[in-house]
Amino acid sequence: MHLLKHFFNSFLLTIAVISAAQAQTPSQILRDAGVMFTPPGAWAVEDLAKLNGVLMLAPSVEANWQANIFLELREDKENRTLERSLADVSGNLKSRKNQYRELSRSVKRTARGVPYALLEYSQHPNSGPELLEWEVIVPLQGTTRLFVYASTAKSVSPKYLPVFQAFLDSLAVAK
Repeated sequence: MHLLKHFFNSFLLTIAVISAAQAQTPSQILRDAGVMFTPPGAWAVEDLAKLNGVLMLAPSVEANWQANIFLELREDKENRTLERSLADVSGNLKSRKNQYRELSRSVKRTARGVPYALLEYSQHPNSGPELLEWEVIVPLQGTTRLFVYASTAKSVSPKYLPVFQAFLDSLAVAK
């Protein structure tokens, strides 16, 4: 009986540890992966557990759209180069986004020296304004990638593109 009780207590402890690990917020998961960033000024920051990501929202809606930045971790089991990843992302977006038009594709480094790939494109959803969007891929440890998605109404993009770049430049990644 004592052995059964010991086994049962060990089992409950294991379940508690697993549950605690699963209860991490997306922000904690990003920090654990070595990703640090500074949200733009007065932007709201929300952990979206169902999407396993972090959403940052501009303080106001402009041109019928609220500029936003979304971050999530993904695995790249193929361990593709940044250039190949951009080509694959572009093809995927072309099939999913209405009136998708690629504007630029580049591999760069942030002001802190963090390498990243940037795909800039426009699209026009069925409802709402024409959008200017960035899809950014940052390589992390092994095959883990940080994906950053930034979106603004095209008509107000001169206001938000510098905000997106400043956010990218704030990224720090543990090696």
